[in-house]
Amino acid sequence: MRKILVLGKLPPPYFGPAVATKTILDSSLKYRYQLLHVDTRINSTIATMGAFKSSKIRNLFRVYSNFYKILKKEKPDLMLLPNAQTTTGFIKDSIFVILAAFFPIKILLQLRGSNWLNWFNNCSYITRVYIKKITALCSGVIVLGEKLRYLFKDFFQDDQIFVVPNGGNYTFKIDKKGNKDIHILFFANLIESKGIIDFVDSFNDLRNLNETIIGLMVGTWHNSEIKEIIEETINTKNFPIKTSPAASGEIKNKFFEEAHIFVFPPRAPEGHPWVIIEAMAAGLPIITT
Repeated sequence: MRKILVLGKLPPPYFGPAVATKTILDSSLKYRYQLLHVDTRINSTIATMGAFKSSKIRNLFRVYSNFYKILKKEKPDLMLLPNAQTTTGFIKDSIFVILAAFFPIKILLQLRGSNWLNWFNNCSYITRVYIKKITALCSGVIVLGEKLRYLFKDFFQDDQIFVVPNGGNYTFKIDKKGNKDIHILFFANLIESKGIIDFVDSFNDLRNLNETIIGLMVGTWHNSEIKEIIEETINTKNFPIKTSPAASGEIKNKFFEEAHIFVFPPRAPEGHPWVIIEAMAAGLPIITT
């Protein structure tokens, strides 16, 4: 049985890339291949992402060490590596590529987003050269949709760019007959780039409707400043919005099952958000950007 080494973070914390890794490991691929995994998680919460901590450096070197041991012991046939779309993230991930290049293993990148070219074009000349050197060591790349193939036309041949949309198996109990209020759901990390401020501000207009509308924001706060701004706005304007911590499993399903409309208005580029797929599976009308 061929071996595939999957690199990637696992939840918690819950966010797109971590959910994607878990979905791959839990998929039917595990019956066709021997799936190996290196958990690249070095943050325990969303709030610590991007912040410097000496413990994160120690954790990172521990990840590299574990990765090398698996390469040496298991000798996988293929390595699947999510693409970082920041300079710091790419440099960290490039170490995996460099180490793997010493072994007879194919390296397949996976872009879980759409900001690759925006980031690349804004990098310094030296950084762009380094990025091209690293991608040249890889056998191909996966993107989330046909319209994202262009992102890598200067890095890979057309037959080296593969399209694999996000997707999963979902079961929702859809029955809203007993619910007279209109529930509008926002389910994502509670950060500005996900459109949380726009969601709250939309209730300036919604409050004038004759319907009883209730907003629900489910997710993890990124920082206390944004949390204070949002909560003050809700309280000052008396918006009918409730908040709830990040959820998974049956609890998460219940939020989607009880909602009537799903809203996700991110301000930053997204690829193929998992919450959109989940909202579609739950049969919800979707308002997004």
